[in-house]
Amino acid sequence: MNFYFRVLFQFKKLKLFYTILNNVSSTVKNLGESDCHRQSDRALRSGQVIAKFQNQIQFL
Repeated sequence: MNFYFRVLFQFKKLKLFYTILNNVSSTVKNLGESDCHRQSDRALRSGQVIAKFQNQIQFL
C-alpha cells in the first residue's frame, strides 16, 4: 500500500511539472507572436518567464 501512495505522489508531481512546462511553453509562444519589436522588451519578458518557471519548479 505504501508503494502505491509513493507512485501516486510521484505521478501527481510529474503531472504538475508537465502542466507548468506546458504553461511556460505557451507563454513563450505568445511572446514570440506578440508585436513586441524592441529586443530589450522581449528579453525582459523572457527573463520574467524564466524566473516564474524557476519559482514554480522550486515549489515542487
